[in-house]
Amino acid sequence: MTEKTYRYTVKGRWPFPADMLRYDNSHAASLGDEESIAALSDQMVCHLDGEVRIRLTGDQRPALARWESFGWEVIDGDEDVRLDMIVHANSKQDKARDAQEADVEMGRLDHAPSRAEACDAAA
Repeated sequence: MTEKTYRYTVKGRWPFPADMLRYDNSHAASLGDEESIAALSDQMVCHLDGEVRIRLTGDQRPALARWESFGWEVIDGDEDVRLDMIVHANSKQDKARDAQEADVEMGRLDHAPSRAEACDAAA
């Protein structure tokens, strides 16, 4: 039986969370991506500015929330990864809406947020 391969792109700034490669059991999709990871993993190279995009491939789905905890984001991927991204985004929107509703109940807000407001808060 052949294992599924997941392909996805992450976006972020220095430093690159190299431990995520181990955590997601992934690796750079190309030599250029590998060179970007090496440059962004060097703790002495803090002068690199701007966001970069790195393509990765691995045999398990990326841990979306964990990437975000490092200030990086999975921004694209194959069909399975994109579906996970939609579910993750919806979960963030639900949490934001629930937090706003709790604020209304506690009197910290004067109105219940609309769905659009909850979506904007989660973005």
